[in-house]
Amino acid sequence: MSGIEQMIDGQFMKPPTKYPPKRTDIKHLSDKEMRLILWKNQGRKCGNPYCSTDELRKEDVHLDNRIPKKRGGPDDITHRIGLCGNCNARRGVKAWGRFLDEERSKMPHLD
Repeated sequence: MSGIEQMIDGQFMKPPTKYPPKRTDIKHLSDKEMRLILWKNQGRKCGNPYCSTDELRKEDVHLDNRIPKKRGGPDDITHRIGLCGNCNARRGVKAWGRFLDEERSKMPHLD
């Protein structure tokens, strides 16, 4: 028995892994396929609704996770978004909601 196992209800249990298990109910895509799908679904624009980029080339799409993998987010298409390089750099590891709140606060307020 290794030192990382623990006994729960009389049975030895292994601790949870760092990342959640991969989903088996959806097809896993390569980054190239995912980039193309997101680029088309987002209307060839950055996934940030407050971005001023007019037309985004599919080669310039940066794949990003809505919930960063560092914070336990999955790596499937349901949690991915295509951003322009500028938005991807500004976002960093911020949560998607916090990033959008910051972007919204930069917009001019109408009285």
